[in-house]
Amino acid sequence: MITKMPPVVAGLLFVTGTTVVMGGVMTYNAGAVRVAVDENRPGGDHVHLFVPAVMIPPAMNLIPEKELQKHAREIRPWLPAIKIASKELAKCPDGILVEVIDSNEHVTITKRGRALEIDVKSPDENVHVTVPLGMVYSVAEKLEANSPPV
Repeated sequence: MITKMPPVVAGLLFVTGTTVVMGGVMTYNAGAVRVAVDENRPGGDHVHLFVPAVMIPPAMNLIPEKELQKHAREIRPWLPAIKIASKELAKCPDGILVEVIDSNEHVTITKRGRALEIDVKSPDENVHVTVPLGMVYSVAEKLEANSPPV
């Protein structure tokens, strides 16, 4: 037997479904910050974090104002360069931007899609970090807004 769903329930299901879909679209469009650290020893730690980039700028509101202003003041001279670099790198073709190889480490910084990928391979650990360029720009803007005038 099929029964009709009350309009309130149907409305709640519609709003919930739409919110989930829109959240997924926003996360897909903005990308995600990914951090993976794997220690190369028996029983070594393996830390893997995946955070949707859209969550980072709002999460900065949880940082105490005094701390945020302190760090914003320290990075203030670099903010214009960070903002320009993040916008211009997004326009560049994909590829390796920096590669350093020595006897113990291999470090690469690669532009892939709309993100920077930093990889460090050493005898002790392997580290992989992915940072969406749009998030870098948004964080720089937020820091700029919280940086007291010099």
